[in-house]
Amino acid sequence: MTTLQKFTAQLDALDDDFSIFFAAKPPAKARIDALEKKLGVPLHAEHRALIEKVSACAIVTDEKVWPRPVAYEVRPAWQFHWGIEVFGLASKSSSALDVVVQTRERAPSGARELVAAMRRLGAGWCVGYDAKGTLYEWEPGSKPSKLGSKHLLGVLSGWVRILENDKAKMKKLGAKNAGGGAGAGAWVEKLAGDGGSAAGKKLTKEPPAVRKEVIDLIAKALAKGAEPTDYLWRLAEIAADERATDALMAYARKGNTDARTTALGILGTHPGKPKRVVPVLLDALGESNEDIVANAAEALLAYADPAMIAPLAKALTKVQKNPRWVHGVAAGYIYKTLAAAALKGKASDHDRVVDVLTANLAPKASRYAALDAFEALIAMGPKAKRAVPALEKSIAQRDMYLSSLARHAHGAITGAYEPHLAPLRAAAKAKDEAVRAVAEGALEDATRRKRKRT
Repeated sequence: MTTLQKFTAQLDALDDDFSIFFAAKPPAKARIDALEKKLGVPLHAEHRALIEKVSACAIVTDEKVWPRPVAYEVRPAWQFHWGIEVFGLASKSSSALDVVVQTRERAPSGARELVAAMRRLGAGWCVGYDAKGTLYEWEPGSKPSKLGSKHLLGVLSGWVRILENDKAKMKKLGAKNAGGGAGAGAWVEKLAGDGGSAAGKKLTKEPPAVRKEVIDLIAKALAKGAEPTDYLWRLAEIAADERATDALMAYARKGNTDARTTALGILGTHPGKPKRVVPVLLDALGESNEDIVANAAEALLAYADPAMIAPLAKALTKVQKNPRWVHGVAAGYIYKTLAAAALKGKASDHDRVVDVLTANLAPKASRYAALDAFEALIAMGPKAKRAVPALEKSIAQRDMYLSSLARHAHGAITGAYEPHLAPLRAAAKAKDEAVRAVAEGALEDATRRKRKRT
């Protein structure tokens, strides 16, 4: 039996956990001769025999048995080599197996002309040969190293044996791993997309060691510069795990703006609302970046507490030093969180927040910036009674938009909507779309509140 026959018999003996792909039917001798001319280097005798038999081929393991590595994943080195590619004659759509394309793309450093013959998937290096048939291994652009063997098929056959043995190890690991064979990388992928919440629930039921491996992998990906919105939301799916919360808190404190704002937003929806998150959110209020401040203020809404009133008021003052604050969202989120914090406090807390809100009922640069301040007063309801004099002044002004908002807030605080219904119905017919919207909203709220009383 020839060396080539032994190799093909080895492939035939592989079990169903492997797939073998051939690039094309065995080529004619003329095509192989033309290929050799393109390369400018004589084909190694064993490489030529293999091309005559199969053109080019790939041997890969079943993904269910051997989950593919994902970006920045930490695994033992052998777990990255889940298949083998043998370069030869291939179609344009199979350039990954085209020996001419791969020889050009994988050229080593120096003047030596080498033909790239094959590689193990997941490896940056390949194996090939020079015009004399001497075997080398190298990475693109790097100096080649001579191999001890002269037999290309012998090296290839050895790779297949290694692949078989490693596949068996992966299969054993899969039986022990969480999720029926899912390693940390597979869990990370499961946490992405629409199925993330379901996968997160399953993962939180796994042993702590499994969750730790997943969280460490996500943290490593983020540290290496992975897109924050891709990976931080995967942490969100398992935020109930303290390590995931720690990682989210770390990215809320430092990193680029995208990472910080994303992490802050996630902490605002944390299922357990742990108190240890609050200092991180409060610290972010002191930042100069308004996006970070806005996300921190919005997140704090879930943890509202009277102790937050002072830092929130301080953050508002800082935000409003920028003349363009009315065009941003930071102040609006601060108003809402101030109201929520005041509702959990005593009368003095109510009054303090009302004073902040009523000072912002008619910003000069944009009337629309007053909407959130009015809505915060509406949310406070009767506990914002200190605002009534200021609201009565707002009702009397000529701007129908602000006047309608003031009527809504006055009715919500006093419980007396009746005096405002006729003016609000008139405003609901105004040409100004913004006026119509706030008037219609006020009328709907008045109806809803009346139903509750009756």
